[in-house]
Order: sequence, then C-alpha cells, then structure tokens
Amino acid sequence: MSISKNIKLLREKYRLSQKELAAIAGVSDKAVSTWERGLKEPRMGAIQKIADHFGIKKSNLIEDGGIQSITLASKASIEFTPDEVEIIKKYRRLTPEGKKTVLTILDLQYAAVAPKVKNDKAI
Repeated sequence: MSISKNIKLLREKYRLSQKELAAIAGVSDKAVSTWERGLKEPRMGAIQKIADHFGIKKSNLIEDGGIQSITLASKASIEFTPDEVEIIKKYRRLTPEGKKTVLTILDLQYAAVAPKVKNDKAI
C-alpha cells in the first residue's frame, strides 16, 4: 500500500476532510488531494506533523500497510461516534495545561455520575 493510500485511510479512519488534515499537516487541502491521488508525496515535515498529531510512527504513513495495521487493531477494540471524534480532535489541539484541565473536569463529572452508571467498562 502506498503512502497515498495510507494518508487517505488515516483521514477516513478519523472522519476528517482534506481541509482538516491539511490544517494538521500545515499545508493546503489541494496538497492533501495531490497526495491521496499519488501525484506528489508529502515532505517529511508534513509527515512528522501528521504522525505527531495522531500519535503514530512516521513509518505507519510511509510503509506499505502501515495504516491498515492501525485500522485493524482499532476495529478489534472500539469505534468512535462523530461526537467522540470531535472531542478527541479538540483535545489534541490543547496545550498540556489545557489537557490537564479537561481531564480534571472529566474526573469530577465521572465521580458525580459513577454510582449511577451500570456496566461500566474500562476502555
């Protein structure tokens, strides 16, 4: 599988538009389109930004089957709703301090409702 297919699979996996992925990579949506069509390949800086954003290795984007292995692993574990995907995208854009604040708020909210929640499973 080529880098173009890996990029498209990653974008589709996270339900992103080409414009959203372009913002992550620091390029135009036209650039993402040319990558996905195999007309050009992204520069290493863009690959690094994408990898850092999604917490994956650059090799997952570059090597044949790199994204497919991630996709198969995630299908075995959990699927996210569109709202959950949006929350994750926003969370990843926060500063470390912002992330701590969000986690604190979530912990407080969970503690308030935890006794009422049945069949709670760790993810």
